[in-house]
Amino acid sequence: MVSYGLADFLLIFLYLIRLYEPLYHQTRLQPQDANISISSSEKGTGFRFLKFGFNEYLYKLLWFLGGNGIDIYFVTYLVGISGAGLFSFAANIVNFIMEYAPGIIIRPIVLPLFVRQYTRNKKTSEIEYLFQLHNKFIIFLTFPIFLFMGALAKEIIIYVFAPKFIPALNTLMIFLFFMFSINILIPIRNILAVLERTDISNYSAIFAILKFLLIFPFMKIYGINGAALAYGISLWGIVAFNLIKMRSFFNPVYPWKAILKILINGLIAGLVLYLLKNNISNIITLISVIFTGVITYIFLSIYNKPFNNYDRELLNKGFKIPLWHF
Repeated sequence: MVSYGLADFLLIFLYLIRLYEPLYHQTRLQPQDANISISSSEKGTGFRFLKFGFNEYLYKLLWFLGGNGIDIYFVTYLVGISGAGLFSFAANIVNFIMEYAPGIIIRPIVLPLFVRQYTRNKKTSEIEYLFQLHNKFIIFLTFPIFLFMGALAKEIIIYVFAPKFIPALNTLMIFLFFMFSINILIPIRNILAVLERTDISNYSAIFAILKFLLIFPFMKIYGINGAALAYGISLWGIVAFNLIKMRSFFNPVYPWKAILKILINGLIAGLVLYLLKNNISNIITLISVIFTGVITYIFLSIYNKPFNNYDRELLNKGFKIPLWHF
């Protein structure tokens, strides 16, 4: 706890130094009429700001109930500390993958782009293309990660962590299967944020009740796997609810042809990993097999390109160099 506290304190200090000039100093130079008006009118900027901010805060708060962090308490109560440790191990591995997945990392960059495109003329057609591109980008980078993790889960547990975590293997696979749907939720959340309908995500938290209803009978039958299943089913409910409600004011068109190409490329690369996994005997051979799978996926994606010319041109502008050839 002390280590976390010291690290956070250092980060806060560094952020303040870095942001002082662009935020605090420039703010004092703004004229008085540039201040945000905290108006009680529904059309006022202040009201919209407070409403949007409150919904975002409430979403973060309610996500604790819908997420799997709170499930650890139920698992501990029903199966004890050892079972809770295995459940936490499986959940945290997949949460780590999701937290550092491209879809999560680039959201602070993608969301302002969505806002800028929409505010030009208030037409949703401006963000329809970005919605498709965002889905392609997320699935392209995340699908092979989840697939490779699933194909080599046992070997990764043994050689990266410890064989004592093998009993959590099936739980890990369940989390991998269900939590991939978060990649579908991220672009939906961006659309809801742009159109200022984040209240929909708050309503979807009602599916946490479904999880709490399922977790007890499921755990009695399947143990910690049952807790993972209850979480996964409620997560699918959250994704479905957000998607259905969004369709009432925004028609999402998914790039199915591109997604199919990504799936084909990923499955072929995953098959290569599966055929090579018997050669894994230590951490070095594990890394070599993963590297082989990554190279296979890259070459397949260059040959069977899921992105069109306009996609590549736009992405390469963002990278500043012609890096994107997929």
